[in-house]
Amino acid sequence: MTCWRLTASLALLILGLAADGQFVNFWYDDVNFNCPKDQMLSSIYSIYNDLTEDRFWSFGCTSFPSGDQLGDCSWSVDYANDWTE
Repeated sequence: MTCWRLTASLALLILGLAADGQFVNFWYDDVNFNCPKDQMLSSIYSIYNDLTEDRFWSFGCTSFPSGDQLGDCSWSVDYANDWTE
């Protein structure tokens, strides 16, 4: 009974964090994240759920150090892996 309560509590915590905007996706959603203009990616965090075999993703951005700039960027067309890899 304690294991079930812990699992239910963890699921509710994750759902609460997802609803709070801490994560950029929900289970089975695609992830598409861009930092705001003049910022760069500074952190990546995920929580894996064995039951759904999927992850929630969270990203953080930070400003460039003074004087640094970002060049032209684009998304790649060829993916590095497939859903099950």
